[in-house]
Amino acid sequence: SVRSKTVVGLREQYRPTQIISVPAIFHSFLKSLSDHPQLCAGLRNLTSGGIGISRDLLDQYRDKLGLTISEGYGLTEASPVVTWNGLDRPPKFGSVGPPLSCCKIQIVDEKGMELPSGEEGEVLVRGSNLFSGYLNKPDETRKAFAEGWFKTGDVGWVDEENYLTLTGLKKDMINVFGLKAYPREIERLVMNHPDVVGARIQGEWHPRFGDMVAGDIRLRLGSTVTEKAFLQWCRHHISPYKVPRKVRLRE
Repeated sequence: SVRSKTVVGLREQYRPTQIISVPAIFHSFLKSLSDHPQLCAGLRNLTSGGIGISRDLLDQYRDKLGLTISEGYGLTEASPVVTWNGLDRPPKFGSVGPPLSCCKIQIVDEKGMELPSGEEGEVLVRGSNLFSGYLNKPDETRKAFAEGWFKTGDVGWVDEENYLTLTGLKKDMINVFGLKAYPREIERLVMNHPDVVGARIQGEWHPRFGDMVAGDIRLRLGSTVTEKAFLQWCRHHISPYKVPRKVRLRE
């Protein structure tokens, strides 16, 4: 395929020693790397983030290619890495690793009280890699912090060695390849379409790509807009990662 040829060409030209990406990309690389095992030589670090990676994909990289994929966790506000199953400590499958040396994490309950290891709550972050606030949005900045800790909106727990395991999202949010897509915001954007009179956006799980944006779109009576035309409009008016990948149109 074109993608496979591109991967092979870039690998042979630049000889990278690391690949940092999301599970869907590692899945697409698997065939190219399997067909050209010489491309694996020199790869010392494979890191995956954004969403959880399947055990099956980890096993295939290890068994077929002799490569280990390490998971990490981060967000834009933390520049962007918070934890990583790095090479200096043994990785733990299912976790996203311990925090980097530049930051700390804390798990709190609904009242903001710190929870002991093993108990699930919201993940808070603080450290030198953290941003100072949202530009020209003092109210949002104030709400995002609690005594110097940034409230990520992610839910998880830490073990006794401080390895973080993520279990869900606290906020009404769709995690698209690690980017935050908010259903209510996308609904407002979709409503700008001249033929749309109602929209309900939600996340749907794709076994290969993880969370994706999907929606039920109600059109004005007599509209002739097709799904293809609607999605084309979305691609011209909405950020790419917020564009619905699956829609159901109805009058």
